[in-house]
Order: sequence, then C-alpha cells, then structure tokens
Amino acid sequence: MNALLPAFDFKSLIASDHSGAVYLCNQRSLERDVAIKILAPGLSRDPAFRLRFEETARSMAKLNHPNLIRVFDSGCVDSMLYFVMEFVPGKPLERSARGQLVEFRQTTQLLSHICDGLAHAHQHGIVHGTLGLSNILLNQKAEPKIGNFGFTRSAGDSLETPSP
Repeated sequence: MNALLPAFDFKSLIASDHSGAVYLCNQRSLERDVAIKILAPGLSRDPAFRLRFEETARSMAKLNHPNLIRVFDSGCVDSMLYFVMEFVPGKPLERSARGQLVEFRQTTQLLSHICDGLAHAHQHGIVHGTLGLSNILLNQKAEPKIGNFGFTRSAGDSLETPSP
C-alpha cells in the first residue's frame, strides 16, 4: 500500500469487511495520523458507484463538526477508491456498550452529541443511511464521532435510490 499511496506510511489494519479495509496511516507531509478507507477494487468499475463515491467525498469534506469524522481527501489508485479521514483513537460504540450498563446521564449526553452531528449533516443535505452503533466511534474522552458516511444519499433522494 505504501507504494500506491506514497504520501502515507501504513501502520496497521484497523478493520475490514467485504467492501474494503480501513488502515491507520501517518500522513508524512503534515506528520499526523489519519485513517484511510480503501474500497474493494471491483467497486470502482461501476460508473454509477464511482460517481456517487466522488459526490459523497466532496460533500463530506465540506462538513466540520466535532461529532463527525472529517474527510480530508479521496481518490482512486490502481482501481481502488479511497477516503483519507480523521483518525479517531477509540473504539466503536457497539463494543463500548456491549454487556455494560451505561448511566442515564451519559446515555443522554451521547445521544445529544450524535443528534447534533446528524443534524449538522442534514443541514448540508447529507443523510447517513446506515447509522448504527458500529458507525459511531468513542474517542479517548468518550465523545461520539460518526463515521462511515461512504454510504450516504442526499436528502432529496428517495429511499429506493441505490447508494454506495
């Protein structure tokens, strides 16, 4: 991967599934950690998917909210689409909450922050579409950061519209 994206040092695999993989990387020029999501190579062959990917990347890069994972860049290299995103040290809410009793006050604070982030995205015409506990990361201060907006649609799209 370092040869395909030489501006980054790939440190470790964070997560993977059938659609692609997310890596922890160091962005050499700015000396910062970022997360790079690389989608499965076959996805870039679908022109409609590629167009939606590019639109989503542009839309997400315009958002700046403390409860949304920032998108810094995107592109295609060797038939693989990718996003460069803010790295959030922490773990998904899904793993944080499993088998644990969460205090009411903490739950309402988390929900308030999640709603704030989603409202900000909605104000900019972006609907998440696949929000779940695995798409919300808790940073080291236990603050929620919503991610995985790679499968979004604009607020004007119908529910039947396919999205990446």
